[in-house]
Amino acid sequence: MPIDYRYEPQYSAILVKAFGVLTLKDIIDHLAAVASDGRVSADHVTLFDTSDVSEMRLSSADIAEISSYTQAHPSDKIIARKLAIITRGSRETTLAEEYERFAATFRENTIVFYNRDVACKWLGIPENL
Repeated sequence: MPIDYRYEPQYSAILVKAFGVLTLKDIIDHLAAVASDGRVSADHVTLFDTSDVSEMRLSSADIAEISSYTQAHPSDKIIARKLAIITRGSRETTLAEEYERFAATFRENTIVFYNRDVACKWLGIPENL
């Protein structure tokens, strides 16, 4: 799976790094892994970094499906208090902004960033994590 994450309990933060070719299945599998991770608290922030993704095999319909999955999932760990998505390309940014609009409907405070340092400041976590 081209998504790695680690949980930093002292900051209640999930740090996600996506790389390679990213698909709908990869994101759904990642969300399921977070939901079942006993270390993750329900009240957390997430930094989702897509800057190393070489190709996003995602469509607008996939973004809608991810949003529906997130909203309907019974785990309270799926929705972050704050979600910062780091992008580097225009297509990635467009897809992330689509998710940002969906997330507003289920109160996941989401912002798309181009700069990791600014995203970390917004999340309230150290830049060097």
